[in-house]
Amino acid sequence: MNNTELNDELEVVARESLLLYISDLIASFAGFLYWFIAAKIVSSTILGTASAIVSLSTIVVTASSLGLAMAILRIGSIYRNTLGSVSATAIVLGIGSLLLVSLISLPLLIHVLGSIYLFLFVVSLALFTLLISILRSTLIVIRAAKYLPYTQSIAAAARVSIGIGLLLILPTVSGVVGGYLIGLLASSLSLLLIALRRGFLRLRPSRRYVAELLRAGYPVWLPSIVMVLGTQLGVVFTYSLRGGSEAGYLYIAQTIALAADAARQAIARALIPSIATENIDRQRLGTAIRLTYALLLPINMALIFFPEPVLRLISSEYIAAANPLRIYAATNIVLAAIGLVTIYVYATGSYRYTLLINTMMSITRVALYTALTPLYGATGAAIAYLAGALAASIPITARIRRENISIPLKEMAIATSVSLAIGVVLSRLVQSVALVVIALVAMYVALLVLKIIRREEIAALAKPILKIR
Repeated sequence: MNNTELNDELEVVARESLLLYISDLIASFAGFLYWFIAAKIVSSTILGTASAIVSLSTIVVTASSLGLAMAILRIGSIYRNTLGSVSATAIVLGIGSLLLVSLISLPLLIHVLGSIYLFLFVVSLALFTLLISILRSTLIVIRAAKYLPYTQSIAAAARVSIGIGLLLILPTVSGVVGGYLIGLLASSLSLLLIALRRGFLRLRPSRRYVAELLRAGYPVWLPSIVMVLGTQLGVVFTYSLRGGSEAGYLYIAQTIALAADAARQAIARALIPSIATENIDRQRLGTAIRLTYALLLPINMALIFFPEPVLRLISSEYIAAANPLRIYAATNIVLAAIGLVTIYVYATGSYRYTLLINTMMSITRVALYTALTPLYGATGAAIAYLAGALAASIPITARIRRENISIPLKEMAIATSVSLAIGVVLSRLVQSVALVVIALVAMYVALLVLKIIRREEIAALAKPILKIR
C-alpha cells in the first residue's frame, strides 16, 4: 500500500468513525431528552421502575449477545461476498441465545419486577437492541456508516414524538418503557429495510459461519458481560432494596455521567484499529491519554462542583441526585486516566488480562452494591461504581509498568490542580447554569494557556469534521 492509498484509507476510517460518533450523539441526546421529558411527566418512583427495566434489558441482551456484533466486524470482513448470510446467521444465533437466557432468568426477573408483564418489556427491549447492534456492525463492514445518523434520527423522532405522546396518554411504567421501546423499534426497522433493500442482509442463515462467529465473539462476550453487570446492577440493586425513587435518582445521575463519558468511549473505539495495526504504539498512547484526559476533565469537574444547576434543568426533585452525580463524575476522571490503557491491552490481543481488569472492576462493584445500597441508597451505589474503577487501576498500573507505557503524569497533575482550583473558587458563587458555562470556559482556557491542550491538536481534531460532506 503506497502513501496515497494509506492516506485514503485513514480518511475513510476517520469519516466512518465520525459518522458513528454523530450517530451515538444523536442517540444520547434523544435518550436524554426522552428521560428529561418523562421526568417532568411522571414521578421519580415510576421513572425508577422504568429505569430498572431498561437496565435489566441491557443485562439480558449482553448475556445473550455472544459478542456477535463484534464478531461480524471480523468474520463479515473475511466473507464479505456472503456478508448477508453471515449477518443472517448472527441474527438467528442471537435470537436463539436471547430466548434461552430469557427462559433461564425468568424466575429471577419476575421476582425482581413482580410481574410477568414487565418481564415481557425486558425481553422486547433486549430483542430490538440485539438486532440493532448486529445490523449496525453489518453496515460498518461495508463502510456504509453514512446510514446510521439517518436511522438514528428516525428513531429519535419516533421516541420523542410518538413515545412522548404515548407517555402523555399513559403516564405509567408501561407508558415510559413503551415510549422508549418505540425508538428501538423504529431504529431496528429502518436498519432492516436498508439492509434488505441494499442487499446487505439475506434471509438465508448458514451453519458454515456458526463456529467462526462464536470463536470471534467469545473473547469480547465475557468481558462485556462483566462490564455491563458492573454498570447496570447498581440501578437494579437500588430498585430492589430502596425502591423506585432512589433508583430514579441513581439512573438520572448515571445517565448524565455516561453522557459525559461518551466521548472517551468513542475515542477508545476509534483507537482500537490503530493500536491493533501498530500505528499507535506504547509511547504515542501517552499523547492520546493526555489529550483525552484534558478534554474531558473540565466537563466532569463542572459536574462535581455544579451538579445542582444541571439536575435542576431536569426537575428540582432530582437535586437529591447531586452526590451520586458528583461520584460518577469523579469515576469518569479516573476512567479518563486509565481507560485507554485498558483499550491498549485489549487491542493488542491480551484478552485474559482484559478479562482480569474488568472482573476486578465488576466484582468490587457488585460486592459493594450489596453492602452500601441498603445503607446509603443511590449514593452507596455510586460509591461502589467508583470503587470498581479504583480496583481496576491496580492491574492497569501493573501493566503500565510492565509494558513501559508512557503516561503523562505531570501534565495530568497540572490539569487536575488547575481545574480543581477554578472549581473551588467559582463554587463559592451562586449556583447557576451560567456559572457552569463560565467554569468550563475558564478551565479550557487555562489548559490551552498551559499547553496541556495544544492548538495544533485542536486543529487536527477538526479536520475530519471539515471534510465531511
